[in-house]
Amino acid sequence: MPPSGTFNYLAVVPANFPEDRSSPWPVQLSSRVDKIGEPPHDSRLTWFSPQLTITDGGPTPNPSTSRPAVRRSRFTLTASGRKNSSISSASFYVDRDLTNIFEPGDKLYMARTGCGGIGVSLLRNDRLVFAVGAISSVPLGNEVKAATPRDLMQEARTIFERCDPNFEFRELPVQISVGDHARIMFGGRERIGDYHIWVEHGFLPGIHGVDGCAAISLDGACASVAASASAQLLNGGELEIIRW
Repeated sequence: MPPSGTFNYLAVVPANFPEDRSSPWPVQLSSRVDKIGEPPHDSRLTWFSPQLTITDGGPTPNPSTSRPAVRRSRFTLTASGRKNSSISSASFYVDRDLTNIFEPGDKLYMARTGCGGIGVSLLRNDRLVFAVGAISSVPLGNEVKAATPRDLMQEARTIFERCDPNFEFRELPVQISVGDHARIMFGGRERIGDYHIWVEHGFLPGIHGVDGCAAISLDGACASVAASASAQLLNGGELEIIRW
């Protein structure tokens, strides 16, 4: 999708959040937009500086093995004007237990990728507390990294093509590193240092591609169950949209 359907936002948890959870937060771009004078490139989904409102999202409707039955928080990004915004507002959901651990001054990052995946991360004093959904699209602090190991996969593909010239990987794994320790995962749970890792699936190639879905949570600061449930809620990039 064009850049006008994406976003990379940063919001700082306000000082009054523990007492007042319903007031809008100011949001800003977390990366610079170099304008070229063309709206599909210069715009973002909900403008450059929308407002974020976090409200009670109720229980998960029609829960299943891929949609956990949890109490949710609803994140709504609302544009303050039509200029450089594609829509009026967009909403998505995470497990409410994630928002219960927010502390004033934490940095909340939210992103929507060109594949339509949604990622959310929270940093406290530049250290990752959690990342959920399309985790490679959001900052992960100084200690943690996540990416698709495309160079390694290309090497492996070359080996398989010796036998089958038409060989293709149906899924690309996610490589998660904490310090000097790394894991390459298609799915499942691991622990690396102080972090719990859960992977629903890696990147799925296709015409548009599907971002990998995973969760990283800091032991003692964020419940791994709430992180993995949130990743599942974000899986597929579903948004509730209000147009102008």
